Amino acid sequence: MRLQLVLRTTGDASLRLAAFALAEAATLATMALRIGASAHSWQDVSAGMILGHVTGFVIAALHPIRPIEASHAASTLPRAPEAEPAMFTWTWAF
Repeated sequence: MRLQLVLRTTGDASLRLAAFALAEAATLATMALRIGASAHSWQDVSAGMILGHVTGFVIAALHPIRPIEASHAASTLPRAPEAEPAMFTWTWAF
């Protein structure tokens, strides 16, 4: 999914590319740890990685990136509601 975002990004994609690289490094580290602990064979882990990548890529391809259509996107944010008084107090007495 992150690869789809990097490929479709217009302009500077360095932050998204860094997130993609970090996710891939975490995937490879998890693979190595599972194989090293004899919890899975390299075939199982590789098949899971391929299946996960294909699934993420297909899901991201099916959901196109659309511009945000929010009323406050180009202006200031709406004001937050006023804070209400606390509903309880603490006396330190038991």
